[in-house]
Order: sequence, then C-alpha cells, then structure tokens
Amino acid sequence: MCVKIQSRHTNQKGNFKYKGEWKPFFQEELDAFLGILIQMGINHDNKISIKDLWSSNHLITIPFYKKVMPRNRFQQILSALRFDDFTTRNTRKEHDRLAAIREINDIMRNNCIKNYIPSESVTIDERMIAFSGKVNFRVYMKSKPDKYGIKVWVLADSNNYYVKDFQVYLGKQKDKREVNQAERVVLDLSTSLEPGVNITVDNFFTSISLANKLFEKNLTLLGTLRKNRKGIPKEMTETKGREFVEYKSFNDDQKGKAMCV
Repeated sequence: MCVKIQSRHTNQKGNFKYKGEWKPFFQEELDAFLGILIQMGINHDNKISIKDLWSSNHLITIPFYKKVMPRNRFQQILSALRFDDFTTRNTRKEHDRLAAIREINDIMRNNCIKNYIPSESVTIDERMIAFSGKVNFRVYMKSKPDKYGIKVWVLADSNNYYVKDFQVYLGKQKDKREVNQAERVVLDLSTSLEPGVNITVDNFFTSISLANKLFEKNLTLLGTLRKNRKGIPKEMTETKGREFVEYKSFNDDQKGKAMCV
C-alpha cells in the first residue's frame, strides 16, 4: 500500500514537473532508489555531492551508484518524490500540519498497533528525529544528540524496544498551549494496550491524576515524580531522615540505593 501511494504521487509530480521527459516510476525503481539512500547513509556518502558520487573521474567516483541508477534519473526522482497529492496539499495543511505524509503516517501507525502485541511492560517517551528541513513544528532540544528535528511520542515494548504506537508532535495549535499534554499523550498511546500492562515513564509524564486514570483501565504506571506535582502526599515529599535500601538490577551489573516511600 505504501509503495502504491508513493509511486502514484511521485508519478503525478514527475509528470507535472518534467512533462514528456518523465519515465513512469514503479516499485523496482523505488527499491533501487531507497537502496542508494541507505548505502549513502551507511557510508556517510550523503556528505559528498551527488555530482562527485557519479563523477567520471575514477579518483572520486563510487562505482556502486552508477551501476544502480544514472545520476540524472536519481536527481529526477529525488526532486519529484512525494507521499501525497501536491495539488491539494496547501488546503489540507490549513488544518493538518502533517498533510505531506499524513496518509503514509497513518498506515504505518495502524500497522504497528494491529500487528504487534507487546509484553506486560512498555515505555512511553519522546524521540527526536534529526531534520533540517522547513516545517513549522521542528523543535530544538539541547539535551539531544541531534538538537534540531521532529519530536515523536513513542510507545515501545520495554523488552525489545519494538514500537507499538507513536504520535508526531505538531507544535502549538493556533498559538494556544496545550494543557495537560503529558497526560493526554499517555492516555492516547495506551488505548491499544490490553489490561494488566505496566507503563514506565519519566517525570515529565508522571502524576497522581494519570495513575488514577490508567488504574481505571486496569493499567499501572511506574515513573519518577517531580516534587511539585499536584496531589502528592506530604509523606512522599519529605526526605529528611528517610531510610535507604540497597538494590540490584535484574542482570546484577548495576547497584545503587533507593529511598523508601
């Protein structure tokens, strides 16, 4: 399905941009195109100009790329590659910032939800995808290795990191800050979970309110907790004189101390 969508919209854009010079684009050529992009990433050749990669100078060219596809065809596909109907995108962007990839995004997300049953322990956290293009929901996060990119909320299996569900963060909507965003994200992503599953989060998400709402769905919450969260009993915030206990991780390679609650 994704291949058909990509081929259809790429051919639409290619015919519009190159007119009679455009050759129909199908799955075999898409596989070759993606193979080139993957090879560029593996070898860090994406830092080299396309002109040099396909150069006739044997001292700088890399034969692999020439053998897979001519340079002109690669550049044609690169400029025409689309995941949506470009003629209606501006209208759809007025109410959906993810309009350019919405159809593909929803197919991938639904397949993750439908085709995988996670273990009894899952994790919800943010994931940064490095991106330098121009979108109005690109974010800056100084704590991440890639500081500029697209933020994605991800629900993953704690045992193998397999993604069960995700949401792309699209920024503030109409200059309004979202209230209780952390709670809303966890509740949205947990709708596909079976009862009895534990959700582990960091202190951005953890709250008494969220724990209670998950408990109503027969789900449990484990996470670090900020002292200024509403509803925290006084006994939990007072740390002076509290007993510490030693602990070991499950694989016995980490030790530490935890405070008794």
